[in-house]
Amino acid sequence: MKKTYLLLTILLVALTANSCSTDFDIASDWKEITVVYGLLDASKETQYIKINKAFLSSDVNALDMAAVADSLYHEGELEVILEEVDESGNIKNTATLSRVNAADEGIEKQEGLFANTPYFLYKFDGPINPENIYKLTINTADGDTYTAETTVIGDFKVIQPNPLIELNIVGTKMYFRWKQEEGAFTYDLDLYLNFREYRIVDGEEIDEARSIKWNAFSNIDGDSNTSAGSVNYEVPTDAFYSFIDKSLDVDATIVKRDFKSITLKFHVGSEELSRFNQVSRANTGVTSSQVSPVYTNLEGGALGIFSTRYTKEIVDYDLTLNSYYELACGEITDNLKFAVHPSTPTYPNCQ
Repeated sequence: MKKTYLLLTILLVALTANSCSTDFDIASDWKEITVVYGLLDASKETQYIKINKAFLSSDVNALDMAAVADSLYHEGELEVILEEVDESGNIKNTATLSRVNAADEGIEKQEGLFANTPYFLYKFDGPINPENIYKLTINTADGDTYTAETTVIGDFKVIQPNPLIELNIVGTKMYFRWKQEEGAFTYDLDLYLNFREYRIVDGEEIDEARSIKWNAFSNIDGDSNTSAGSVNYEVPTDAFYSFIDKSLDVDATIVKRDFKSITLKFHVGSEELSRFNQVSRANTGVTSSQVSPVYTNLEGGALGIFSTRYTKEIVDYDLTLNSYYELACGEITDNLKFAVHPSTPTYPNCQ
């Protein structure tokens, strides 16, 4: 008889760890397993930890259990404690996290196999200090205790593009450079192109603010791309313009599109988070003849991750005059009716 394994991997925000990976025997008889997903983010004012149950059973279909909220959560509230500890081992602060319904926090869970209502999280309000270590303790009503600890990734400086200088997106390459932050292992970058779109609807001109997101790069290894304490990465310029071309329609009702700004948003993760994601992507499921590897840094028998990430956003980059012209008149995006710079005599047209 096939055994069915349901591992509830949940996507949310909140805390960090640098313990060791633990192997689990997931092919034993029916049992309940606690699953934790928490990433501390010092750039956020509020942290959330997701704590669920997973099951291994010979008799109950995992998909049936996934649709029942009672099957996903422990009975009653767990005791979830977060301690801030300095480098000397002194406890600086202790907080007991409260259980909240994600919907009340303005967080929506995507539709899928798993129950959407209620959708519980454990919440902590307060600053996160990158100078200290954070220890997580989870106590259940059954007397089980799960623990983990982590350092915290802090803020870092973006060197190129310089936030005080207009962004030049002309030529073959876009160059990015930033200081390597302690504990940071992997980097993603999303670039948002913000513009205003003017169109004719029922004989009247209307306009609206729009933004499209381009993932400039993902999973860049800071250690592999570091020199002199900074991380360096290059992206083909044509990739940026090609993304815009594929993301926007050629529409006869559009009068013009006015560029407004570019926003950069870096997403930085720890080595533990990178390992967790690698193992999650490698898992193909469990059958009677196959058991997939599971990564965890929780102690006490729980699965999941307690680690750190950081989100850095830099807003309101302007473009150089040449970049305005390339966006409006370059061969890749010249059919999208972007306007040249307002100071150009032929504005909004190329000529």
